Amino acid sequence: MYAYKILECPIIGLCYGFQTMIKFYGGDIEDSGSHTHEHLKLSNFDKTHFLFKDFDIQNIEFSFSFNDVAKSIPNEFKQIAMLNELIVGIANDETKRYGFLFHPEDKPSTYPVLDNFIGRCKGKMESDEQKKLQQGQFEHLSRFDKFVYLKK
Repeated sequence: MYAYKILECPIIGLCYGFQTMIKFYGGDIEDSGSHTHEHLKLSNFDKTHFLFKDFDIQNIEFSFSFNDVAKSIPNEFKQIAMLNELIVGIANDETKRYGFLFHPEDKPSTYPVLDNFIGRCKGKMESDEQKKLQQGQFEHLSRFDKFVYLKK
């Protein structure tokens, strides 16, 4: 949780990072009562949010593996993705903090979420990696040792 406090760059929390982000910023997590380990389609998502920009996720399955779920999210965050009644995506665009209960890094079909995040960090709406993916030239995601955050 220390990273959420000291880093001034955008952060995307995945799975446990999502749960930790909720707790750190004042929301609540609870045990769902069972373990979910499946590939599932989102039931609802914010089509206008930049993380879901320019790809059709209505028919894409996301990789989920969790026990704990969001009971409430922090006041300054908005929900951007749902799995039935569960909140599985949150965003605070002002502080540039984003979280997902799913794993977009797990399947090539969900890489565009990460590409959009990287693109925003680079100051672009669409990353070079996403363009390569759309053209069938995708080799790998950007290395974080070359990561640069551009303040607007």
